[in-house]
Amino acid sequence: SQRPFQVHLRTWFSVTGAALNRQDGWIMTTAGKQNNVVYRQALEDANGHRRGDVIEEFDVPMTQIWSLASSPDGQLISFLGYNGDRTEVTSSVSGQLYISDPDFTDVRPVGPKLKDMRGTPWSPDGRWILVSGVREGIRGLWIIDSTSGEIRLAARGRFGINPSAWSPDGTRVAVRNDDNEGGDTPAVIAVFDLTTLLD
Repeated sequence: SQRPFQVHLRTWFSVTGAALNRQDGWIMTTAGKQNNVVYRQALEDANGHRRGDVIEEFDVPMTQIWSLASSPDGQLISFLGYNGDRTEVTSSVSGQLYISDPDFTDVRPVGPKLKDMRGTPWSPDGRWILVSGVREGIRGLWIIDSTSGEIRLAARGRFGINPSAWSPDGTRVAVRNDDNEGGDTPAVIAVFDLTTLLD
């Protein structure tokens, strides 16, 4: 049977993001509270590296990053970040969506900041990025254009982005509905048709 891929990080905290690039044979991970280090790790035994080996480390110039994701073509990395006082890293601070090349030499903010921001799964065509959070007092599910930064409200409510998925044709998304989170309430997966939002 195939040996499972294991990520070994130099941290006590859980992994908070992973961006997979099968074409080039690596996975990027970040982990831990108030962490801004990204690890590029080998997916397979090749080029002198064993599966799981750390190939490179990137010290991203911001206070905290989370929710790494790879674009469908593997050429870009998206993540959420916060720049400010480390002692103020809570759900009430405003996160920012960033897009970068895989070497983090060209990091740019995209779209507005949202409070309690989560996300970053890409649509299959690479145009849209799905996030949840609070903007101008509205808590909801949002899509952000990966090039222009235009943001559109997909649904109001409290949503978890993990797990989440786009349909293969990019017209629908499935996310966890957290409006009834807690207690013995079963988890609910909500599916939204975004056809009218996309042009």
